[in-house]
Amino acid sequence: MNKKRSGAGSAVISKLGVFVIVCVIVMAVTAFFTYKLAVGSFSDREALNNAKRYAEIEKAVEENYIGNADKETMRSAASSAMIRALGDKWSYYMTPDEYASFKMSGAGGFAGIGMGIFVNSDGRFEISSVEAASVAGKAGLTAGQVIVSVDGQDVSGMSLSGLQTLIRSKMNVNFSIVAAEKNGDEVSATLKCADSYTSPVVYKMLKEDVGYVRIKNFEAGCGDDFKTAVEFLISSGAVSFIFDVRDNPGGLFEEMTKALDLLLPDGTLYSTEDRDGNRATVS
Repeated sequence: MNKKRSGAGSAVISKLGVFVIVCVIVMAVTAFFTYKLAVGSFSDREALNNAKRYAEIEKAVEENYIGNADKETMRSAASSAMIRALGDKWSYYMTPDEYASFKMSGAGGFAGIGMGIFVNSDGRFEISSVEAASVAGKAGLTAGQVIVSVDGQDVSGMSLSGLQTLIRSKMNVNFSIVAAEKNGDEVSATLKCADSYTSPVVYKMLKEDVGYVRIKNFEAGCGDDFKTAVEFLISSGAVSFIFDVRDNPGGLFEEMTKALDLLLPDGTLYSTEDRDGNRATVS
């Protein structure tokens, strides 16, 4: 009887041992494929390690920082710094709110404060012009001032497009712009970025049958407004034109293409080339 009991106990232990081994194998295989999936999603081990390093920094801030740390602000700042480190003035990071504002501009809306901005010889953002009746004009901003910060955010190292997008992101809220005078003194202006459409094209007939068209920028609506201006001036007797693009900071390729297509003969308007050498032309 004892032997039979011993044999039955051994069989139970043996089955339990096999079950444990199977569980260990399943856990090992699962861990392996989970690791491979994680590494694969980051392309390589170095990228995974970089992601872990950021997570460690965020954890250190969470555990040691005295005060409330906004994680979303931290992540946006880290992403922005990563793109700025490229040293390419045409590349910049947009937050979800900034990107929404950017898409709005491309869909026919226009958010602005009524002033032109350009990058001067010192690499700083200088105000080129201010419309007197605009939000910027009423706030006291004037041509020749250099923008230092927008709503407390330092704009040094930012691209011109990035600055424009930042201003557009302040939709219908009060915010501040700190600007430096030529003598170095800084002034602070509080203003509101109004959501409205303002045509970037201004036109009139000058003496001697000359049509004058000023293009402030190539934002959404510029192409159609430009066509309207030219056709109106021609119907009014214009036989020559002055196209004024001074202080124009640029805008959307699509709008520029519409304007050029109206003026130039058939042929290539411009060509682009990507990082792999693939070329594309727009006619």
